Amino acid sequence: VVVDGLVYVVGAFTGDFPNETNVDLVYTWNPETNVWTATANIPAARRRGSAGTVVYDGKIYLVGGNNQGHNGGARPWFDCFDPATNTWTVLPDAPHARDHFLASVVGNRLVLAGGRTTTQPNPFVNTIPEVDVYDFTSGAWKTLSTGIPTERAGTMTVSVGRHVVVIGGESGTMLSAFDNVEVLDVYSEQWRVLPSLVTPRHSGGIGVLDGCIIAASGSSNRGGGPELPTAEILAASDVLASDPLNLIRNSGFRGGLDGWTTTGSATLDAAAGIEAPSLRLVAGSASRSAPVQAGQAYACRALYTLSAGGFASLRVEYLNAGGSVIGQGQMTLPQSAPWRTAELLFAAPSGAVSVRPVAAVAGSAVLLLDDGTIAAR
Repeated sequence: VVVDGLVYVVGAFTGDFPNETNVDLVYTWNPETNVWTATANIPAARRRGSAGTVVYDGKIYLVGGNNQGHNGGARPWFDCFDPATNTWTVLPDAPHARDHFLASVVGNRLVLAGGRTTTQPNPFVNTIPEVDVYDFTSGAWKTLSTGIPTERAGTMTVSVGRHVVVIGGESGTMLSAFDNVEVLDVYSEQWRVLPSLVTPRHSGGIGVLDGCIIAASGSSNRGGGPELPTAEILAASDVLASDPLNLIRNSGFRGGLDGWTTTGSATLDAAAGIEAPSLRLVAGSASRSAPVQAGQAYACRALYTLSAGGFASLRVEYLNAGGSVIGQGQMTLPQSAPWRTAELLFAAPSGAVSVRPVAAVAGSAVLLLDDGTIAAR
């Protein structure tokens, strides 16, 4: 993972299969100087490899992993490493032990999908169907009611907007690697299937660059080979294109401000956003309408950041057939430097035919808003 321009390696194996040794140090690589540095010790009781590793609010979080290489040491462990102080903090265990997976962050939620509990004599079995989610705001874990559609480990996983994209993988069910591409909407907690990979692969590298998901290298069969020298590209917009669950159109602002009503200073920030661009609001508001059914329960959610210096809110106004406001619900948006999920739950009252979500900010604070949804619950 990358923090302040340095590439961090936290948690790894070294040595021969199946009894690999756990690496005991945190390493950094400086791309500008091409220099590797050992920066901190990992506590002996928390050393493992093949874990999920993410960055949130400038800190590195390590979850899951295996402390016996490929020989039966899958763990549910969850830890935080602060690169500013080189300190290590033990956090509450995840609901399920797993290794050979990648973790992802959407807003303030850490998502664990895929993986297995590796052991002998067959290291490819024991795949994990459950999806575990940690809320950085509440400090609580939960397991989603819907598991991953295709169980597999060695997956390549990346976040795009409010989605987690799980690509490829391996399992004990077949010799070939998987070509599956499956997408979890973290807000609605629903899965969708995207077109398959050109070449089945597992355990490659993955990232998002210039609006494209790039999956590179990996192996085309389960295990260590044959290794692949190729890469594939998926447009991030393809992940978001067919989303029947969201009633708000253009909530990622990729089509500009079309359909939105704004006041004050409302501009697009082309470089900001979980899936850029985002809407930048100062002393203003942004709103648009979406159809609803009276009596139906809904969730209105958005990703946002908010600087100090003012007050911000997310409001949902209920409109009747004549367009008049017949009620509303509102929540205050706490200040947040990293991207965070705002969630307002409501039931459309009698007489409501549409709702109007309104994001507003007052004072000198800057509100960045991205990728909102209204979806039935």
